[in-house]
Amino acid sequence: MPIGTARMATLCLPNAELHEGVHWDTDALDRVLADGSRTPILLYPGPGAIDVMRAPPRGPVTLVVVDGTWSQAKKIVRENPRLQALPR
Repeated sequence: MPIGTARMATLCLPNAELHEGVHWDTDALDRVLADGSRTPILLYPGPGAIDVMRAPPRGPVTLVVVDGTWSQAKKIVRENPRLQALPR
């Protein structure tokens, strides 16, 4: 949505990118995963999710945020195994 959280974040956060849809071409995700200087982290609950207040990441990270209703977010993560494999 034009006034949604993801759209506002891309306008406010430097280097933020917005990718829409449930199934993405892998180019954008490949680029994120290929940057060895920044660990990609998925902001999404699940098994093995780390509390960043207790164990903050070391060094810079690329934060992957799934935006939408809970059912939309679940579908996006479920349909993208590479997202599922990211640390949370």
